Amino acid sequence: MIILAFFLSFYPLKFEAPVTSTFMEARSLHFHTGIDFSTGGRCGVPVYSPVNGYVVRIKVSYIGMGKAIYIRDSTQKVYVFAHLSGFSGPLDSIVRERQLRTTEYTQDLWFEPGMISVKKGELIGYSGKSGYGPPHLHFEVRRGFEIALNPLPFLGIRDTIPPEIKFIDVVPLTSESYIDGLPVPRKVYLEDSTDTLFIEGDFGIEASAVDYVNNRSYETVPYSFKLLIDGDTLFSLRFDSLDFREFGLSRSLYRLEGRHYSGALIRLYPPDLRGVDSHPNWPGAAYENGDHLIEVVVSDLAGNERKFSIPYRIGAAKWKVDDFRWDFEEKGFAVKMTDSGCLLGLSPEKSVTFNGQPLEPLGESSEYRLFFLSEQGKAIIGDGMDREFLLAEVTPDSFFLPFGDFYLRARRGVALYPFFVFVMEEGDPPRIAGDLEVATGRLILLPERPPLRGKFEIGLRKIGGKDLCLFRINGDRAEFRGSSSKGYTEDFGVFAFARDTIPPELIRLIGTRRGLYGVIEDRGAGVDPFSLDVTCDGQWIPADYDPETGELSYRGLESGGHRIEIRVSDRAGNETGFSKYIVVK
Repeated sequence: MIILAFFLSFYPLKFEAPVTSTFMEARSLHFHTGIDFSTGGRCGVPVYSPVNGYVVRIKVSYIGMGKAIYIRDSTQKVYVFAHLSGFSGPLDSIVRERQLRTTEYTQDLWFEPGMISVKKGELIGYSGKSGYGPPHLHFEVRRGFEIALNPLPFLGIRDTIPPEIKFIDVVPLTSESYIDGLPVPRKVYLEDSTDTLFIEGDFGIEASAVDYVNNRSYETVPYSFKLLIDGDTLFSLRFDSLDFREFGLSRSLYRLEGRHYSGALIRLYPPDLRGVDSHPNWPGAAYENGDHLIEVVVSDLAGNERKFSIPYRIGAAKWKVDDFRWDFEEKGFAVKMTDSGCLLGLSPEKSVTFNGQPLEPLGESSEYRLFFLSEQGKAIIGDGMDREFLLAEVTPDSFFLPFGDFYLRARRGVALYPFFVFVMEEGDPPRIAGDLEVATGRLILLPERPPLRGKFEIGLRKIGGKDLCLFRINGDRAEFRGSSSKGYTEDFGVFAFARDTIPPELIRLIGTRRGLYGVIEDRGAGVDPFSLDVTCDGQWIPADYDPETGELSYRGLESGGHRIEIRVSDRAGNETGFSKYIVVK
């Protein structure tokens, strides 16, 4: 059972909303700088100021945090409320006047002290889903605009549920490192944590752990992590604050698996972050041959903790081979990326010639370690398939790699640390849904979640193709990554260029109570929200648009009939217009 003791005078909502995301969780390329409250799938829940102060900033955008309010108090702390559906009356009037005067939907308004004072408990806005994500309230506490603080201590939530450690990864860190005889990470679950691991070479520890702040339905990141070996603390981390200069360094701390952020692995060896306390010889601390003990301790803010212990031995020649987990598989040919290169895997019925050298399967799952830099390899599989691929080292320096019809580019500092990228080109175009004409084969890049702080550029080497857009292929869906024969991505996977010649479509447009509601969709490159231009009876209006759902809405129209004109284009540049007469109630 969990007991909640909310300081409701500080709480931004008037009910005990579940916390669904916590401070410094992993997002795609950055840390989560606040906490999220569930509003039960509803928009329009009243939001109140937790302090006396003044509005210092109001921001409005189709993307990011959508509609957001920033309030500063007498201690210079700044409180942020984001993804709102709207503002309270006085604030809404200020924003609406500026939008109409500039005929621009997006706004970034700053205010001097005393211009817009607010009192503790005063209504400031309404929860929503503007920007990205489902209906919820995003709440932050900052020290000025430079440091984000963990908001949970300010809320006084009393928690009796300890965190949960899902599993531990023991990770080889060099080409001479082996965990149970393999140069790949060894996943250890609680049920087999009493088995002794056999380790050679430098290794690191990564933990997948979750916490339940006030509802077991939502998994969040725990507050603190500690790593001990033989009782000595080698690493500790607490999520108290974040310097915004480190905002984009989430992948230096987290290793994301698949598409889910919940339970992402946290590296318990030194990332380049403030607030991390690490032994100078860790990872790779020298230990004598013999038996040792790894302990991972995970805690929440209330002090509830969970421990996970793993015995291991150094200097023993006992190897245990587990099933391989591959990043790419096709007809007996498989590749697994590691921190120090890649493994080529073969199934028993296949034979492969790699760069002229036959590689014959030796058992049910045979692996061949391939470590080379910027050298092109060619694998010929037994049934005659040719697979040319490249294993190139990416470093924090600038990077450029031509390969087949494509090229890869990264500016200096995009890579957090050196890693290998596996590159392979497939001639067959992918099959994808939507209004797209695929123009190239597939470009395959691994690992799926590379250690980046920015985005990789992928482009076409051949002349022409300016009308082609880059898409990341996810099953039969195409995710837009850029136009004009190049694009940008933070995630690797399968990519292709395609042509989109069909403009967006107006699915629905009706009058509502004092407003309008519509849906605009594009089954190709997607609607460009910043191209949207909506007029009512010839006058421009700042209509809201949700890029994720395609919903168009506006409130503030008089009852009666109105002529609505819409101009919009997709991200491939296809423009169109709609005109419709609606009746507002």
